[in-house]
Amino acid sequence: MSIPLAVREAESESTVNPTLETVYRLISDLFSHPETLDRSTVETTAAKACAALREENSLAAAEALEQFLTEIWEISPDMYLATLELTPASPLYMGHYAFDTPASCAGLGFSERNGYMIELINLYRHFGFAVDHGELPDFLPAMVEFLWLSLDRPEELRQKFISEYLLPYLPSLMESLQKTESPYLHLVKALELTAKADMACLSIGGD
Repeated sequence: MSIPLAVREAESESTVNPTLETVYRLISDLFSHPETLDRSTVETTAAKACAALREENSLAAAEALEQFLTEIWEISPDMYLATLELTPASPLYMGHYAFDTPASCAGLGFSERNGYMIELINLYRHFGFAVDHGELPDFLPAMVEFLWLSLDRPEELRQKFISEYLLPYLPSLMESLQKTESPYLHLVKALELTAKADMACLSIGGD
């Protein structure tokens, strides 16, 4: 799985919140097939990320991330494909958990999910980002990558992205992952807790 969100200009070098940047980047990468990841690099980065989360008292997020890391290397190719790809039990497309799938192709263009994705594309464009050709804007790893790339951008729109387009649909994804006892439940839980902490910081900053 390649990470599909591309930046039109140079890659962000924001230092607004190094902890959030590190954690979001790590989570985005960890949705890739485990066999494509460099274990040493992942473990080094994860140790830094978890230590940073603990320093900021995000203990539950650190624990969820650590739990996922104890299980990730046991995820088989078949388990990965069955969970996240190829008619997956738990698709990584947020619109899947928000709206009913149209009964016909003709209804797709007028569906609520299509409107949701158009709004996401427009939000990405407003920040100067674009989703790679062939990938949908509600693909979770893309959304997570957008979170760290937009850390130095206007707070109001980041709040809207997290509160309206991401957080409402993570519980349904976690419920799906829980049914299959997937290790990815811990990764999504870490994401949810990190995004909520991010929202709290944005709220404080906006006061």
